[in-house]
Amino acid sequence: MSISLFFESGSAPNYDKTTSTFSVNLQSAIRVPAEAKLCKIRVVQSEIWNLVSNVDTSQGNKIRVDIGGTGTNIVDLTIPDGQYSVEALNISIQNALIDQGELATVLTIEGDAPTQRVKFSSSVAGTIVSFPAFDYMFNILGFSLGGSLTLTLVGVFYLAPNIARFNNINAFLLHSDIADAGIPVNGDYLGVIAKIPITAPSGSLIVYQPGYPISIDATGLIGQSVQNVQFWLTDESGTRRVNTREDYSVLLEIVYEM
Repeated sequence: MSISLFFESGSAPNYDKTTSTFSVNLQSAIRVPAEAKLCKIRVVQSEIWNLVSNVDTSQGNKIRVDIGGTGTNIVDLTIPDGQYSVEALNISIQNALIDQGELATVLTIEGDAPTQRVKFSSSVAGTIVSFPAFDYMFNILGFSLGGSLTLTLVGVFYLAPNIARFNNINAFLLHSDIADAGIPVNGDYLGVIAKIPITAPSGSLIVYQPGYPISIDATGLIGQSVQNVQFWLTDESGTRRVNTREDYSVLLEIVYEM
């Protein structure tokens, strides 16, 4: 026997996009007979937009630029939240410089494919780029907290010390309180019911439809009546909730044997 249930965040009155969390009060409660000997759940389809920001206040959205490196002309650039490529971030940085009354050429970034790092240049010799606090975007650009880079010569590109991390998430973990324990993540049970790889380009819809959905123990549903079901999304850690910025959906199947 099986029960198929479709859940869509956009139709939930309490959808919190910033944490991709929503809950649904079912008109008809889920009931698995007490006589059932086995009960499992599986996600047979999910649709999620690949729009999670790699620049925002939680991950860092600022760059400090000491123009000329003298300490007398320091500007802090704040980049709008969003999902950026290197090229798009470069445009946003230069727009922020213009907004501060500076030349766009004060700071230019490009990707360096062989090293997978970001390289920086400036039209002003001695300019220093730095990341003094947690709300600065050191991680995505390949720096450590408190790191800096001096652009000694005009027009010369200097590499960041570490590999860039523009792709800050490679898969979504879909959680639900309908699962007894779910799929373990690093030995912890966090209610994960599916791992959804990011298979679509930035800004596109991910359609997860596995050929062999993972069956997850749901013995706790046997003999119970469930009226409310909650879902949320995290990155691969299982603990950091992500902002999908759009609606997502889940097609869930409950299978039990009598």
